[in-house]
Amino acid sequence: MNPVDIRDYKARWKRVNRFEKNEQFSSSPLKRFKQISALMFLTRSLGWKNDDSSSEIAAVRQRWNVLRQSGQ
Repeated sequence: MNPVDIRDYKARWKRVNRFEKNEQFSSSPLKRFKQISALMFLTRSLGWKNDDSSSEIAAVRQRWNVLRQSGQ
């Protein structure tokens, strides 16, 4: 790739990012909820499992509590 190709490549991705941000902010909460719900359904239908154990979840919650308390 030469410098012109690299510049054009970066410019295209900036336009893509700008488009995605505009699309995301213009979506209604209901549309975003439906999209996330569809993704969650897809993961279950593909057999992907959430392997997070309850001890890991508890550890994450404890870290968030420490961070929350340190900010007060």
